[in-house]
Amino acid sequence: MGRLHPPDFPLRSLDDSERRLAESLIEYTDSTWLIMPTVRIGDQPPVEIDMVVAHHEHGIGVIEVKGYVPRIVDGSWVTPYEDGGGPVAQMIRNRFALRELLRKRCPGNRIEVDAAIAFVNARGFQTEERPSDIDEDDLIWSMDHYVIDSALLRFMRRGRPGRRMFDEPTFESIVEAIRPNVAFDADPAAYTRWGTERLEAYSGAQIRSLERLDANRRVFVTGGAGTGKSRLALAWARRAAIRGERTLMVCFNDPLSTEFERRLGHVENLTTGAFLRLALSLEGMPFLQEPDDDAPDEVVRAFWRNQVQGHLHEHWADVVERYDTIVVDEVQDFSQAWLAMLETLLDPEGPRRFLLVGDADQELYQRGFRPPRSEDGWAVCELASNTRNALEIARLLRNRFNGPPAPAALPSATHLRFRQAAGPEEIVEMVRTELEELRTAGFECCDIAVATLDRHSRNYLRASGGFDGYGVVEDGDIVCETVHRLKGLEYSAVVLVADHWPVNDTLMHVGVSRAVFGLTVIGPAELGEYLRLS
Repeated sequence: MGRLHPPDFPLRSLDDSERRLAESLIEYTDSTWLIMPTVRIGDQPPVEIDMVVAHHEHGIGVIEVKGYVPRIVDGSWVTPYEDGGGPVAQMIRNRFALRELLRKRCPGNRIEVDAAIAFVNARGFQTEERPSDIDEDDLIWSMDHYVIDSALLRFMRRGRPGRRMFDEPTFESIVEAIRPNVAFDADPAAYTRWGTERLEAYSGAQIRSLERLDANRRVFVTGGAGTGKSRLALAWARRAAIRGERTLMVCFNDPLSTEFERRLGHVENLTTGAFLRLALSLEGMPFLQEPDDDAPDEVVRAFWRNQVQGHLHEHWADVVERYDTIVVDEVQDFSQAWLAMLETLLDPEGPRRFLLVGDADQELYQRGFRPPRSEDGWAVCELASNTRNALEIARLLRNRFNGPPAPAALPSATHLRFRQAAGPEEIVEMVRTELEELRTAGFECCDIAVATLDRHSRNYLRASGGFDGYGVVEDGDIVCETVHRLKGLEYSAVVLVADHWPVNDTLMHVGVSRAVFGLTVIGPAELGEYLRLS
């Protein structure tokens, strides 16, 4: 989604043609484009430009907007209005006025300005005769609105794709010259904040229409990584609790349950938690002593895999707690037996809502989950679009891991790169370098994660890099966890470490999809080629 500058510019103040073009520019460009309607230069009398677009790589462009259908007669423009010598003359006059202003503001930098005319209500010329005073690449027609980014690149030919035409100070000076009375936030983190707002808006719009599926008794909503499943589950749980229903919301892993508690801990009538840990605390369940905090990893894993599950199966009939609504997030992590156990907790005298969200393509634990089917009495629906990840990360997920499609107007990624590393020591050093670059770019430590594909790599990084796990980190620290533990969570930036080749596609899918704006993958050369990031 293109960035309107200022963000609160009143589009309703534009005439119909200008507003249509502005809306297309916002909707169908990515967030590396800055869009500035109605730019006035000077005051005796002022030069008024309908639209200015700015981009670090592609340059500065002026667009004159016309609502009529153009005609060419004997090589000359015939227009229904007085255009001050015709639309091309007006376009050239405004282009040079802006160029002169920018060169004065940035002396020593011979800034050029490209220009185009947009006929928003015309598909082309009505006759075969063409004007001689303008290149057809500099004309934008109504059918270009849905591919407006291509139309911009067509007439902005001075740019240097892949390389910055302007450094940050120069670009900031250009924008401030065009909008002298509007503050331009050059803070490196400003773009991330703006992009987060856009993603939140997309995600909210996608799930709002599905929230009322909770009118059904048994619901299963599926969707790929980034489609808003957890957000929908949170909305269902909150709605049920507000209705006064005894509500239980569960997932499998502890970090995700901690996030639920952070968001919903203040809501009455609502209990949240990781399934196995919460099940041990249910009223009627006999006490089972957990291993000590300093117990070896293999002892802890054996406790949760074997002893806890045997204990639950033996004593589940003793549980007396009952609920009106149960919401399960990341349901693909659950066994069919666990789901059957949960369903017995529904009060037969209540609404008995059993609401599940999940994605079979992110099934890491292989516990035999079977997606519910409509023929078995379930209301089944799908969240179709990725609204979590920035555009380039969403496309990587789509192209490499068959992730969900993403709207072309999503904000762009600020960091997407691969770093080749061989050996644990080189990996640790490269992780440190990447984290420093991310912090310099404005990412907060609390919103960066280092993710690994296995415990061995995680433990080595923690010991060598001074990282901690989720729930242990303090302010100013960066979390380091396996993708198993981070599933369901998201971070503005992720450094994903793979110390071997080949890799498990499901693990990579989950790891990549945790990153919203910044992603660095560190691993063998083959991995970079596989991801097409090398």
